[in-house]
Amino acid sequence: PTCPVVLCLATALGGLLAALVDLPHTLGYILGGMLVGPSCLDLITRVVQAETLASFGSIFMLFGHGLIYSQHYRGPLGRLNDRAPGSPGSPGSPSGGGGGGGGGGG
Repeated sequence: PTCPVVLCLATALGGLLAALVDLPHTLGYILGGMLVGPSCLDLITRVVQAETLASFGSIFMLFGHGLIYSQHYRGPLGRLNDRAPGSPGSPGSPSGGGGGGGGGGG
């Protein structure tokens, strides 16, 4: 097989194994790439192709991490959660999740 195929298979298997033992996928990708790289098994002969693939992989990995953080900071309706939890008008506050005028009187 060619170098990009070996590298892709190694990183995919590394990510899968890392997920199976509850480690971050990124760690598995890195260890899989190191395993087939020149520092260990030396299965990669075309370093330029591997560097290009690594650049694209880094971009996609950072994009994926950005999506995860973006979802973390968004509320259930897809809006940014700019209010602290429990503050008046925030979704978790006792006054409800409204944020607009006049609380319930009695």
